[in-house]
Amino acid sequence: MKKSSIINILVSSCKGTMFLDVIDIFELVGQPMTIEYIYGCIKNAIEIVGPENVVQVIIDNAFKCKAMGDLVMKDYPSIVWTPCVTHCLDLLIVDIAKLPWIKDVITKAKHIVNFMTMKPKVLAIYRTFKDLELLKFSWIKYAYIFLVLERLLQVYPTLEKMVVCDVWWAWQDFRNHEVREFKNLVLVDSFWNNVENIVKDL
Repeated sequence: MKKSSIINILVSSCKGTMFLDVIDIFELVGQPMTIEYIYGCIKNAIEIVGPENVVQVIIDNAFKCKAMGDLVMKDYPSIVWTPCVTHCLDLLIVDIAKLPWIKDVITKAKHIVNFMTMKPKVLAIYRTFKDLELLKFSWIKYAYIFLVLERLLQVYPTLEKMVVCDVWWAWQDFRNHEVREFKNLVLVDSFWNNVENIVKDL
């Protein structure tokens, strides 16, 4: 089942924001997601509200949306199209996450989170020290990656205590290569310094 693609149409004024319409693209059988189709949705909303009452149209900055914005400003010279700031920042964060040293930190952080959340015994040991849960990675929401790093930094002292506690040493799998790799990663200062630098700068 395909995930629905939604166009939400909201109208803002000095009195607040009003929901006007929502369009589910996949419910329109045979209707391609073209520049003209997006423009038709926005133009219809503009005409409902009245062009004289519209100052700005905000939508993400994908190619089709930018082209749609050009059509809006051509047909309605008094209306300005503006790319969504949130979408722009999300794309910027995607590029930042591709930097080699940051990508390496994210890969290691993902390893820590996956190891912790996929091993019930490890998670149980961790929870005896702290009730602050780890956040899992979401590759759909790129900004969320950095929230995961921030949470990791918050629980770092707990992770450090966990891998040297008696319960950890008594755990029968502590000699396993994957377990040793996890422990070594938790105790590597350079990794945590990099996490701190990333969180501090964003």
